[in-house]
Amino acid sequence: MLTRNNSYLKLGIVFAITIALALLIGCSLKKKGTAYVNIRPAVFFANVPNDSSSLGYNPVVAWYGTDVDGYIIEFQYVVVRDADLGGVSPVDFAQDFPDTITDWIAVEGTQDTVQLYASTDPNVYIKQYIFLRALDDDQAVSSIKYRTLSRNNHAPATEGWYLLPYSRFEHCDGDSFPIFYCLPELSDQFGGIAFEWSGSDTIDYPGDQPPFEYHWALYGPHDTCYIDTAQVEIYVNNGVRYESYDSTAGDVWVADQFVTMAGLRSGYYLFMVRARDDAFVPDPTAAVGLMHVVEPLFISDPDLATDIAFVDLSRYDQHSTFRIGQETVPDSLRGLFYRAFESAGVDPTEVAFFSDPSGANQDPIPFLEVFNYKLLLVVNEGYRFAIQHDKPCEELRWYLQAGGMVWIVGRQCFKYHNTDTLWYFEETFESDLLAADYLDLETSWFIRWIPSPRYQSQEFIGASASASDFPDLSIDSIQVARIYYGRDWDTTKLPGVERFSRGGNSETLYKFISGEPEGSSFHGWPVASRRQGPNYRCSYFAFPLHYIEQEQANQVMSLMLGWFFSEPPSIYRQPIPSYIKQKQISEMMPTTARLDFSETPSIYSNRKSTPQLSSGRSKAIRHP
Repeated sequence: MLTRNNSYLKLGIVFAITIALALLIGCSLKKKGTAYVNIRPAVFFANVPNDSSSLGYNPVVAWYGTDVDGYIIEFQYVVVRDADLGGVSPVDFAQDFPDTITDWIAVEGTQDTVQLYASTDPNVYIKQYIFLRALDDDQAVSSIKYRTLSRNNHAPATEGWYLLPYSRFEHCDGDSFPIFYCLPELSDQFGGIAFEWSGSDTIDYPGDQPPFEYHWALYGPHDTCYIDTAQVEIYVNNGVRYESYDSTAGDVWVADQFVTMAGLRSGYYLFMVRARDDAFVPDPTAAVGLMHVVEPLFISDPDLATDIAFVDLSRYDQHSTFRIGQETVPDSLRGLFYRAFESAGVDPTEVAFFSDPSGANQDPIPFLEVFNYKLLLVVNEGYRFAIQHDKPCEELRWYLQAGGMVWIVGRQCFKYHNTDTLWYFEETFESDLLAADYLDLETSWFIRWIPSPRYQSQEFIGASASASDFPDLSIDSIQVARIYYGRDWDTTKLPGVERFSRGGNSETLYKFISGEPEGSSFHGWPVASRRQGPNYRCSYFAFPLHYIEQEQANQVMSLMLGWFFSEPPSIYRQPIPSYIKQKQISEMMPTTARLDFSETPSIYSNRKSTPQLSSGRSKAIRHP
């Protein structure tokens, strides 16, 4: 008797026998029909630009493609000059495209700005072909199509500018060029020596200008300013101090239009920059500029710098000379400071003394020499003429910005108004001026003085010390009495002394003592202050030490020199300072190289360029 399990077994055997018989009879599991074959994509040029066009620029070329059984993942093109076809027609070249050309440019979109070859001769059109193909999602490549184009080119022009900081120009061999001071590194006080440039090609691009690439280089330092800027190649052989460099492309051509430099030694430098256009044709005439760089001696070699320079900016006239037959004011002034220096332990013969005998208050100390001194002691003996608008005052700003030390001693040094026409007035100091930016002065009050018994407005009889260790000061009435003003006046008080208010970055040293303190608008106000800046030190005494008791003046001199020269704040040079800051991708490239630009190289070989320098008069870099 069969069990349930035996029944299932018999059914399985019957099914297996049935399948085996079917296979023997001729049933097959093999698939029948035609296998799938990918269809290549097709590519076509649009009518932008038209075939056989002659152009003076790199055109935007448009195309499109189709793929009936998939989609196109990218278009590829390459440009080949007619002279490189080897005598083969472009039709045959496209059908049997050589494997040696591998510089295909891949684009996902349906247009691109195509780099064309061009000659340095604007009268020559170079015939060339754009070969185009498409690649689909099965890695199938379309047949190659081509378009014929020709291009000429006009070389670009380059223009450059010096940027701040500079305040003086030097004249050499008929040319004028700026004088820059330079520090080892950039800071909030020193923004560096900056250059800016641009390119243009108004013939090929009469409207908006395309982007250009630039090659710049700095040569120097040289000992002389007699440099023929037309012969740039001479200085190339002398070595490049700094040069543009793009580390990504391994090339000196960069997109930057700005560079800031620091860490330059004293000497004459030649800066060169030239533009290169979209055909890789450089400007045959570089923009060049000569500059004189002065590195402060108190930074580069402090042991060679002179400690103190005494600069007399006084304008001596009938109101500031001594009585007839007596010692002149300049001699008396110098005598007081000689004695004060000796009392402070300074040999006066080692102090450099400068004055302007013409009284024009121009350049008693040449700008190039300012940086040879660690401390400038500036005096203004008179009270009728300020120094705010004069050239030396401007130079003091640059000197302090470079890390110098300045001590100004005098009366009404920073007034703008004429005290011969206004009786009482005040000045509020604005930024970008020595008084506000460095001395930290906010406002000064002045009063007109007339040497007449009817107009006795003078009040100053001394100054009370606000800083520790400083002595109270009294005027030397005998010295004041020696001043000649043409008529009798009260010589127990010194005229022309201002009072001022200061900001929070400075320290009050002395306050005004009035001979008539009751109701005085000056009594108790600051008349002397000092400031420790980030890299400089400066001080302003609004009264002349010349009319202070000699012993008290000696104490002030000793204390002030001790403050100035205790750990001076100047930034001293590091062993190997070389700092350049640039925008975008260009980098510092100290090297020795010969500049040369030959006929335009292959546009598909990492954009390299090869030698040729143009002669002829170079374009000068302009000042802003």
